[in-house]
Amino acid sequence: MAKFTANPAHFYGFLEVDVVPAASELFPVLGESKRVGDGAADKLIFDNTPKRKYVIFSEQLVFAMQRGVVLKKVRACLRFEKNAWMKRCVEMWERVKVLEDEKGAGKNGAVREAAKLLMNSLYGKTLQRIHRDLTRILYSPDELLKGLRMSRTV
Repeated sequence: MAKFTANPAHFYGFLEVDVVPAASELFPVLGESKRVGDGAADKLIFDNTPKRKYVIFSEQLVFAMQRGVVLKKVRACLRFEKNAWMKRCVEMWERVKVLEDEKGAGKNGAVREAAKLLMNSLYGKTLQRIHRDLTRILYSPDELLKGLRMSRTV
């Protein structure tokens, strides 16, 4: 696990934390899965109750803290490096699309449509569901942390 700095704005990754939401917040910003009713399925409930061992992404934590959530304890963290690994490819196809737009409506739009389709496919298939076959539903923060620890040892 990575070391957490005192400022979540300088950290990029998942954190397991204890937080206390502002009791006066009219619209709570931290949700958690809770069972509601008799035998009903779990629902995502946003409330102002303290959260213990709450797994959250750093950018969401910064957003919550700006709205009065108090960070009490950081239990664990997993840091990621930001990387624009698809930037060159997307920029190239964006240039192709713009060049085709500049040619005007009288030209064949097949190249522009192909570039647009490729960019949409790259985003939809690569960035949205990068591990579609490996996707599984996690029912607790402990399962998430266990899975993250296992992936770091491989």
